[in-house]
Amino acid sequence: MHKNQSQSKKLGGQVKLVVGLGNPGDKYKHTRHNVGFQVVENLAGKFFAAFIEESRFKAQTSAFDLDGMRVILAKPQTFMNNSGRSVKLLASFFKIAPENIIMVHDEIDLPLGTVRASKDAGAAGHNGVASVIEHLGSDLERVRVGIENRSEHRVPPTDAYVLQSFTAEEETKLKNEVIPAAVEKIEEFLRRK
Repeated sequence: MHKNQSQSKKLGGQVKLVVGLGNPGDKYKHTRHNVGFQVVENLAGKFFAAFIEESRFKAQTSAFDLDGMRVILAKPQTFMNNSGRSVKLLASFFKIAPENIIMVHDEIDLPLGTVRASKDAGAAGHNGVASVIEHLGSDLERVRVGIENRSEHRVPPTDAYVLQSFTAEEETKLKNEVIPAAVEKIEEFLRRK
């Protein structure tokens, strides 16, 4: 039996899954599209949890206990457009219902610095979100992290822009304001019974 699974049984079976969306590899580490990874890494650090490679889930995972509940964190390693495959494997193995899953992802329709928690049905052109919806349906909570900070509308084009690295100034704003706000939204979801 998997360590996380046996521990969740001791905790009464209450398990929640927090998935950060992004692309694996150093090439993408600081890009706008990977802000979901940055948020879950920050959350793991707050609870002294470390990520390990879990090939059977096609993800890096981490876990910690909070208020009698097991929290599993995941960073799918399938590349953004196939994120749903990994999330489905995790949800099936740990028997986690969609309403106990929160997805954290970049949002081009929100300005940099904006963090929104929502539960809505659409992918709004985000291929990672679309993949998760395809595999699990739309009954998931989300933390949407705004990344839009272009001075000119749609220049460079969105598909290129999301793969650009944040500037040093933007990284500072992320570290000091944006990521902590996103972590706070996730903790609110986790503490909700």
